Amino acid sequence: MSIKPKVLFLVTQMEAGGAQAQAYSIYKSFVHSGVDARLLFLYKKSESYSEEGIEYIYDTKPEGMVDNAMLFLRFMIYVWRYKPAWIFSFSHFSNFFAAATKMILRVKVVASQTSLFGFISKKFTKIDLFLGRYFYDQIIFNSKTTEKSFIEHASEDYVNKCQVIFLGVDKESELTKKQARKKLGIGEGQAVYFMCSRLAKEKGISFVVSAFKERDMKNGVLMIAGEGEMKEELLEMTRGSENIKLLGEVAPSDVHQYYRAADCFLSSSLTESFGLSVAEALQNNCVLYISDIDVYKELFSYSPNVFFFSRTGDHLERLLSEKIEWENDGVVFPYTEEAMAKSYLSLIE
Repeated sequence: MSIKPKVLFLVTQMEAGGAQAQAYSIYKSFVHSGVDARLLFLYKKSESYSEEGIEYIYDTKPEGMVDNAMLFLRFMIYVWRYKPAWIFSFSHFSNFFAAATKMILRVKVVASQTSLFGFISKKFTKIDLFLGRYFYDQIIFNSKTTEKSFIEHASEDYVNKCQVIFLGVDKESELTKKQARKKLGIGEGQAVYFMCSRLAKEKGISFVVSAFKERDMKNGVLMIAGEGEMKEELLEMTRGSENIKLLGEVAPSDVHQYYRAADCFLSSSLTESFGLSVAEALQNNCVLYISDIDVYKELFSYSPNVFFFSRTGDHLERLLSEKIEWENDGVVFPYTEEAMAKSYLSLIE
C-alpha cells in the first residue's frame, strides 16, 4: 500500500466565505481518503470552523509590518514542524505564503485562483503571475471562464501548469422542505427566497433587495445569510421591512437547512470563479435566479431550473413576480464532492 504524503490546506482568513468553503470541502475529502491533512487559516475573522485538524495562526487580522512579519515567521515554523509534502493554497495572499515555502523549505505548491483576473489589484496580479511561473507546481481554476481570464495575460510557463477542476458539493440535506421550514420557523404558505454570500459590493445584494422591495413581496420572504462590509448599508435598506431578513453568518454545518427550506436561491454577483453556494442550492432543489455573468452561464445553463437575469432594466423584478416551480428534469447533477475529490487527489499521486 502506498504511503500518502502530508498535505496542508492554506487559506488567508477564517470566515464562512467561498474560498474557505472550497478549501474545507477538499480538506474533508482528503481526510476521508486517509490522507494526513490539515486546514490552516493565517488568521481568524470569525469562528466558522472548529473541528480537529483545523487551526489558525493569529486570532485577529494582523496590522502593520511587525504583525505581518510575525505572522509569516509563525507560519514558516508551523510548516517546518508539520513537514507537509504539499501545500494547497486558496486566494492570493495565501498563495504568496505558500510560494515562500517552495523557496525556503522545498514544499510542493498547488495554488488555486479564487477570483477572475483583474478583480484583485494590478500589483497582486503581477506578483501572482511571477510566482506562478517560477514557484507554483500546479495552478488550479474552478471554471474555464476563470482560467481563460488568466491565461490571456500569462507566460507559456504559467499556462503549462494550469488545470480546471470543477468544485463539488456534499450530499443534499436529509431534511424535507416541510421539516426544514418547521425547524426554521417558516410558514408553509410563504415563498422563500434565499441568498448566502459575503456582504460585499461585488455580490450585488443591494440590487436584489431593491428589486424585492420594488415588487412589494407580501407573500414572500427574502433571507440573506452572511457578514461583510455592506452590513450597515443593508440594515438601513431593510429597516422596517418584515419580509427581508438579514441572518448574519450561518455556520457551514447549518446552511443546508436554509437551502432545503427555500423555493428559490438568488445571486446577483458581478464576478465569481465558480459559485459554490449556487451549486449547493441547485443540488437542494432550489430554483435559481442568478446574474448572467459568464461563469454562471458556463456552469449552470444545463438545468431548466436556472433563470439568468440582467442587472439592467426590470428583468429580476419580472422574475420575482412569477410562480416558482421546480421541474424534475432527470438531469444528473454534475458537481459532486466525489468527482472533485478524485481530481484533487490525483494531483499528489
